Amino acid sequence: MATKITKGLVELPRHQRLALIRLLLDLDCPGTDDEIDVAWDEEIRARVRAVERTLLVAAMCATLARLFST
Repeated sequence: MATKITKGLVELPRHQRLALIRLLLDLDCPGTDDEIDVAWDEEIRARVRAVERTLLVAAMCATLARLFST
């Protein structure tokens, strides 16, 4: 079940993933300091960008593999 949830989350558009992550963080730590919120937002955005880059590289590798296998 966790795999299905993870796959579904990865397939969400970036803005929806960020909104969901923000919601989960707010549920976990309500009323935190603004500086902490900004730091978490930056960390989350950096991690989302890293995942997106990894997915892009994986897609490019798969395309190249298909091109060279024919």
